[in-house]
Amino acid sequence: MLVTRGYASDPIKSWKDSLKTEGTVEESEDDTSSVASSSESTGGPDFNYLLGMALWSLSKEKKDELLKQRDEKVGIIISAKTALVDQK
Repeated sequence: MLVTRGYASDPIKSWKDSLKTEGTVEESEDDTSSVASSSESTGGPDFNYLLGMALWSLSKEKKDELLKQRDEKVGIIISAKTALVDQK
């Protein structure tokens, strides 16, 4: 599904592979066998790097919960201020 939408398969891994192939391909410009073998060794797209990434999500429920906590804190601040004014 990610491939059909045009997402690259593990860009860091492909970058490292390209560095390896550039290092192994010396002066031969028509040597495509090493490039082909490196792409075949991956066995297809690799999106496993996505599993290790920290995902930030803010759902409507989480947003509502945070707003509720904010309103509670604001209420506490207002009541503390009014209590302080009453003490004077």
